[in-house]
Amino acid sequence: MDFAYSEGSLYHTFTGGQTFIITLTLLLSTILVMGLLDRERYGIGGIGWESF
Repeated sequence: MDFAYSEGSLYHTFTGGQTFIITLTLLLSTILVMGLLDRERYGIGGIGWESF
């Protein structure tokens, strides 16, 4: 995308809100992947810690 955007670095155009949403999305995706790799076999309905 930096190749197509010729006005400098694309990262400098992000606002604080966009940076927060990107960071939150990466964090929640990481928690989801960790939960999928570490499945719970015990507990109420087999619900794991990532569902909390």
